[in-house]
Amino acid sequence: MPMPGWVANRLERERAQWFLWSPVGFALGSGIYLGQVNEPPVLLLALLGAIFFVVLLLSFGRSFGFPALMFLTVIAGFCACTIRTAYLATPVLKRDIRATNVDGWIEKVETRPSGGRRLVVNVISIEKLDRMLWPRRVQLTDRIARTPLYAGDKVRILARVLSPPGPVAPGAFDYVRYNWFRGIGAGGFALADPVKLTGGRKAPLPLRISTAVTKFRYALSRHIRRAVPGAAGDLVAALITGDRSGLDEGLLRRLREAGLAHLLAISGLHMSLVAGTLYQAVRRTLSVITTATCGRTEKKTAAVVAWLGAASYLVLSGAAVSTQRAFVMLSVMCLAIVLDRQAITMRNLAVAAWLVILPTPESVIEPGLQMSFVTVAVLIFFYQEIRKHRFRRPTPGRRSYIAKGLTGVTSVAMTTIVAGIATAPIAAFHFHKVSAYSLAANIVSVPIVGLFVMPFSLAGTLLVPFGLDQPFLSAAAMATDVVILVASIVSGWEGAVVAVPAIPYSSILVIVTGLFWLVLWCGNWR
Repeated sequence: MPMPGWVANRLERERAQWFLWSPVGFALGSGIYLGQVNEPPVLLLALLGAIFFVVLLLSFGRSFGFPALMFLTVIAGFCACTIRTAYLATPVLKRDIRATNVDGWIEKVETRPSGGRRLVVNVISIEKLDRMLWPRRVQLTDRIARTPLYAGDKVRILARVLSPPGPVAPGAFDYVRYNWFRGIGAGGFALADPVKLTGGRKAPLPLRISTAVTKFRYALSRHIRRAVPGAAGDLVAALITGDRSGLDEGLLRRLREAGLAHLLAISGLHMSLVAGTLYQAVRRTLSVITTATCGRTEKKTAAVVAWLGAASYLVLSGAAVSTQRAFVMLSVMCLAIVLDRQAITMRNLAVAAWLVILPTPESVIEPGLQMSFVTVAVLIFFYQEIRKHRFRRPTPGRRSYIAKGLTGVTSVAMTTIVAGIATAPIAAFHFHKVSAYSLAANIVSVPIVGLFVMPFSLAGTLLVPFGLDQPFLSAAAMATDVVILVASIVSGWEGAVVAVPAIPYSSILVIVTGLFWLVLWCGNWR
C-alpha cells in the first residue's frame, strides 16, 4: 500500500535526519533479540537482511526509503547480537559443587564495604568437573581474606561453586545474562584462604597488561587515601581511579537517596570535566605565549591534548563500560574540532552510538547506556532550541561576576531539570525508585565537582611523581566534604526517595520512542 503523500513529503524533507535513526533501529533489533527465550534461526535472519538491503538500494529517491532503512537496521541489530552471543559463548554451571579446588589467575579484586572481597578468577582448572564444562571465569566471594591478593596472581581456592541464580522476580535484573556476557559462568564462596601458586605457564598477555594497569591504579588509590584520609579521600580516590572499595555503605546510600550516585559512575560528566579542564588550560596557555593569532591551531592542539588526557583517564579509572562510552563520544567531539566541524551535534552523537553499540550490542539493555545517550540527545535538542528561539540582545560590556554566577547556576539548574525529566522514566523502569530532591542536590554538588573537585584532583594526580600533590588533593577533599554534607542533608529530608511500581516494557518503549521522535526530527510534525 503506498505511503500517504503528506508522510512521504515529510520524510523527504527530513532525509538528512535519517542517519540519526539508524542506531535507534540497530539498538531496537538488539533489544528484541535479548528479549527472546529461544535462539532464532540465523540463516533466515541473514536472508531477510539481504532482502531488505536490496530493498534499501532500490528505495533511494523513493518515499519508502526510511521504512526500509529502519527494517534493515533492526534486522542488523538482531543478527549482530546473535553473532556476538555465539562469539562470547561460555559454559554455565548447571549443578552446584559443594567443595572443589579452583585454579586460575585473579582478574579483579573488589573489597566489599560489608567485609570480605569479591574475586573474579580466570579459570585454569576446576576439580570434580569435566574440562568441557569449565566456565571461562568464576566469581567468588572470599569472606576470609587473609592472604593479600592482586590482579595477576595465580591462585588455588577451595570453594563451593554454584550455578548462577536467575532473576529474583519476573522482569527483574538478570545477573546470569549480565555475567554471561562478561564470561562468568559460575559463582560461589571461598571455603579456605586462597593459596598462591608459582610456576607453570604464564598468564595471557592481555591479562598481564591489565594486571600492570590495575596494580598502578590501586597503588595510586592507596596513595590518595594516605594523603587525605577519611570519607573525602575515599571519594576522591573513587573519582580518579574508579576504586570504590574504601567507600562506606552509609555514604553510598546517602548519595543514592540524594540523587548523586551518578557522580561515582565515571562517565560523561567526569570525562568531560577532565578533557574540558585540559582543553581550556592548553588553549589559554597557547593564546598567551603565541604572538600571532592562530585560533584554529590552538583549538586543534588543545583538542589533541584533551583527547590524550581523556585516554589516560580511561585507563587510569579502570575502563568501565560507562567510561568507554564517554570516551568514544568525547573522541568524536575532539575529532570534529580537529576537522573544523561543530563538536556537539546530533550527527556526532549518532556516530558515537554506532561506535559503542556495534561491537557490544548486548549493552543496549543496560540502564547506563540508555541514560547516557538519552541525556545527551535531549540536552543537544534543548540547547539547540534555546539558541534558535532566544531573542538577540545588544552585547554590553563585561558582565559582572554576579551575572556570570547567576548564569552558571541557571545553566546547571536547567541541565539538571532537563536531564532528570528525560532519564526519570528509564531510572524508574530499572530501579523502581526516584530521588525526589535530586535537583536541589545537583545544583549545589555538580558545580563544586566541576570547579573544584575534579580540577584539583587532576592537578594532584599529575603532580604525584614530583611529590607536590598534597595541597591539591587536600583542596579536592575539602570540596568533596561539601558534596558529602549536601548528600547527608538532602537524603535526610522526608520523602527523599519515592518508590515506583514496576513499569511494563511496552510502556517504557513507547516513552523512549516518543522522546526520540521529538528530538531527532526537525519539522513541526514531531
